[in-house]
Amino acid sequence: MNIPMHGVTIGALAPAGISVHQPRRRAVRAVTMALAIGIGVAIIVWGLGAATSQARDVIGDDDRDVFVGTGSLILPAGMSRPGREAAADCPGCQWKATLACDPVSPTACRGQARLCPNDHFWLKISMMQPGGSWQVLGSECFGPGGPTSREEFEISVSQRMEQALPSLSPSHRPPSGVLPWIPVVFDSGHPGDTMTWTWSILGMPVTVWAAPSWAWQFDRGGPILAVDTPGGSSTRDGVSHAYRTRGSYEVTVRATWRARYSLGSLGPLPVDEAINQVEQFTVQVGEARALLRR
Repeated sequence: MNIPMHGVTIGALAPAGISVHQPRRRAVRAVTMALAIGIGVAIIVWGLGAATSQARDVIGDDDRDVFVGTGSLILPAGMSRPGREAAADCPGCQWKATLACDPVSPTACRGQARLCPNDHFWLKISMMQPGGSWQVLGSECFGPGGPTSREEFEISVSQRMEQALPSLSPSHRPPSGVLPWIPVVFDSGHPGDTMTWTWSILGMPVTVWAAPSWAWQFDRGGPILAVDTPGGSSTRDGVSHAYRTRGSYEVTVRATWRARYSLGSLGPLPVDEAINQVEQFTVQVGEARALLRR
């Protein structure tokens, strides 16, 4: 995929990303930030003469006063739409963010670049596909952390989703007195519709959609029933099971939420990692007995 070359529209300030390094031309107080992500903790330290650390292939380059890294980027709305789309879908690409003008000099930064706050930088963003050449996507004002990786952004989206999603609270009918060969109806306790939120994440407005699916296992080690309905109070709701013998059965239900998101004209983009919710409970199945009446 060739990265298109287009003009740049200057707009709102971009948020900080995940890896930081101050250019040598501007002395600031040292700052240390720790970010724990799945496989470990990346510790990033920046300041005049500070050592550079790496977080998910993003580093500060002292020699050229730039941020460099690999993978896709979420660029701010002030940059051109084609450039933002190319950057957001380039997992094997290299990228660099070069200081476009010297913020120390009162005449080096002109136009919109002069409005960049003192603790931000006017950076030129370039990307290169494997085997390709560097392509300039445009310039914009970025915070001390530089550009935001798509991975970092989606981690923040998933964290917000985990807080916003309804809990998995399964139940079954009848709640007691279950008998062999009589269907038991199961309910996940979830709404069946796609959920939508509008948030501000890392300083950018984003709309998120999440759609669930469910997988039921009505006995440990038994077959799995995958459905796109949350269940309900009757067999018509799509989730039921009849046990053949009496006993105690461990039921497991897993809800899988897959999401996509848009940032203004960018997207919708899929969130790579799904969010799973799992609950287990026990169903007691009794024994039917004949009852004689006069």
